Amino acid sequence: MLRFNLYSSAGALGELLATYDKVGEHLDESYISILEAARNTQSKLLGIELAEMESDRMDPQPVCGPVRIVKAELFRNASTLCGLVIGVSETAYRMAVIQETGQRGTLRVFTLADSQDERTAADFVESMQDLFKVSLNSRDVMSDRARSLIGEGLAQIVVAEQAEHAAARTLAGKDARELAVAIKSGSGLLVDLAKQMGSDGQAGLPSVRERLLESDLVVGETVVLCGKTGQAISRVRSRSTLDAMADAGLRCSCGKPANEEKIEEALSITELGRDLLDKSRWMTLVLIEELLHIGVSPDHIFVEQQFDGDEIACIAIISGDVVLFELRDGRFSLGHAHSFNAKIGIVQPDYSMVVTTEKIGNDAKIHFDRRRQAVRKNMPRPYVDESVEPLFVEGISNLRAGLEDLVTNLVTKDARRVLSEVLPLAGITPGTLLRGWTTRSHG
Repeated sequence: MLRFNLYSSAGALGELLATYDKVGEHLDESYISILEAARNTQSKLLGIELAEMESDRMDPQPVCGPVRIVKAELFRNASTLCGLVIGVSETAYRMAVIQETGQRGTLRVFTLADSQDERTAADFVESMQDLFKVSLNSRDVMSDRARSLIGEGLAQIVVAEQAEHAAARTLAGKDARELAVAIKSGSGLLVDLAKQMGSDGQAGLPSVRERLLESDLVVGETVVLCGKTGQAISRVRSRSTLDAMADAGLRCSCGKPANEEKIEEALSITELGRDLLDKSRWMTLVLIEELLHIGVSPDHIFVEQQFDGDEIACIAIISGDVVLFELRDGRFSLGHAHSFNAKIGIVQPDYSMVVTTEKIGNDAKIHFDRRRQAVRKNMPRPYVDESVEPLFVEGISNLRAGLEDLVTNLVTKDARRVLSEVLPLAGITPGTLLRGWTTRSHG
């Protein structure tokens, strides 16, 4: 999974530029310059002095506001890409006052690395802080919708206890979930549960039972059945409790002491188990846990929100983009697709994801594909965004991989936006080329 981090600070432009010239000496040989190497190559090929190779480009929507890039460099260290940018306000640049004493400038540092190489990225940031003697503040490249959503003041999550997350993880297993549902909706007698599980499930029943007990999703009970009617007359926690109650005079309606009647072992759903199974809340907890794992801030996760009367399972701001989640314990079919489309229209997320424990029905996939084609048809090609079609995760075991793929796509988009401002400095503008060529031919 890729990680993109952007940092910024401000300082006296003159000092920033003077320090920038020391970057090459400050970094060790493992950092390989990219822009400087590209400019040197073009200078030699075209016979144009490096001083002439300046870009006149300014992005109309730069990430950090109307800032003109004065100096920039990219470095590669193994599989990590590191960037350094010195900028000044466009107004100051056009007025040619960037060398004036006291002129303020901006320092931007960014890194793009695999999550397993984050140490190299962190080392680069720390090195730049030490060299420039500044404190670099982390910045999120927020979409307009993300900024709007934060301003709406949605209730943030209350991080659940570890025991709840562990129980939710247990229910993520299909066999454990099916047994818990059977216990919740039935008598809980093990003899009945064994029949419901069938021959294939009976062999695994003891281990599944233990997982549910260890997670505090169910509790064991002793059930007393009347030998004549077969009706349950009492449920207690243990045989010793039953014996004590029988000694105290507890009898069946037929007159027999309670501990002399038929005894069966049973399981009963706990309050925790009931809470997690109702509305498939266990899926929400598993999703929250995975979002925290990939680095999403708890402040950017919103669950069970009401929008125009519709309850939204989960909304998260991931890498500055709003992602709407639909959680379905079962098959996701056409009816669910229509409902989710309505939620997309209400929330207006940047991206959306459907997570289901079963399969996404072909009818639902066809529906989303037709919607995407309709958007393509009615929108000019340069503005077509593939985010109009939800991302699908079939099977809760695939959730982490699906989220990591989503994060990689999002950070790649953010990195592309920043690099689009920097990479033109690796080349020359047509005007620079012609000026250099004209000077050369007249010389």
